[in-house]
Amino acid sequence: MYDRRAVLTPRGVLAIEMKAERRVTLVLCLMMVAAVSAGPAAATASGLGSSPTPEKTVFQKAGIVLPHGSPGEADSVYARAPFVLRDDDGTYKMWYSGYDGSVNRMLYASSPDGIRWTKHGVILDVGVPPYNWNSVGGQSVLKIQSVYHMWFSAGYWSGGPFVYWAKSTTRSPWTVSTGTSPESSFPRTSSGTAG
Repeated sequence: MYDRRAVLTPRGVLAIEMKAERRVTLVLCLMMVAAVSAGPAAATASGLGSSPTPEKTVFQKAGIVLPHGSPGEADSVYARAPFVLRDDDGTYKMWYSGYDGSVNRMLYASSPDGIRWTKHGVILDVGVPPYNWNSVGGQSVLKIQSVYHMWFSAGYWSGGPFVYWAKSTTRSPWTVSTGTSPESSFPRTSSGTAG
């Protein structure tokens, strides 16, 4: 499905070129890379040489785009394991794991371009009833119509982690669902299958 190769740009910057069968937008924020998708002029000005097309995306080093939080904040020791979704309006939404030296929590940030991020804080916390988890993280998100569906790991010092499913129509609050399938809320095709 993907054809990846490392390339050296005219300016000597190591980049990774990915060719996909269909248009794919990838943002790997904490790995310090960003997609260049502004067109031929931007690609030439950046030294990448060729412009991105629907079949080709070129990545280049961008630096740290989401630093650790200040002492005492939920991501003061680390911010890692991002899951980034480019929403219908063009904004980027990031759910990530933050650690304050004591516990892992799930946090949220948003960005207009995938580089400049605004942190919005904890969205799934530890010690909150009815679950009272000791650790939360490992998330992935899927948006279907106007509903965000999240699968994430959470657990206890005595056992786990377990995989949970939650949904939300905004960035917060998230409702952790039990006893129902996420498929029950997916839109149906004319044949009755989830689509």
